[in-house]
Amino acid sequence: MEQIEKTEKQQAFHNKMLADCQAVLKHNKLTPILTGSALLGYMRTGDLLTWYPPGSVFIIRYHEIKSEQHEQKIYDDLINSGFEIIKYFKKKNNWKITVRRDIFLIEITGFYKDGKNYARNNTKHRIKTIPKRFLSKFQKIEIRGTEYICPFEIENYLSHLYTDWKTPIKTGKRGELRNKAYSRFTK
Repeated sequence: MEQIEKTEKQQAFHNKMLADCQAVLKHNKLTPILTGSALLGYMRTGDLLTWYPPGSVFIIRYHEIKSEQHEQKIYDDLINSGFEIIKYFKKKNNWKITVRRDIFLIEITGFYKDGKNYARNNTKHRIKTIPKRFLSKFQKIEIRGTEYICPFEIENYLSHLYTDWKTPIKTGKRGELRNKAYSRFTK
């Protein structure tokens, strides 16, 4: 599937959507950590990626969710802020909310502490891991006038996630840049 270039109006819409999502998460006393296509775009050009459909990602550290009521408030606040909930997984080891506005998606993904890593089981036999050093300290970046925090040592973090994050590939194949060390099978 060939990617389609976003117009400036779509870029602005995507930017506002990210800022609104971050505001909801911060309002709920979570630390939204920007990653995914938004961070790739920032590192390559200082802006969001210009093609879509990119799915931006906020990571949260699961231990910041204090109760089922807190979790429900996050869910309700996202809806009240104009987001449509597309997916919602509630298990500690596989916590994720995917929201949409128009054609743009944001995944809010929870990672739990697991020894020297933060981890997430996204299927029965697959675990994604991120070394704690990337999610224990943060760097601040600014995209289109909004400040975000992102993983510490951005270039090393992106190298952990992707084979060659510096080279844009626009084929639309999900996960084609992924580093095999990031996502491993348990069987």
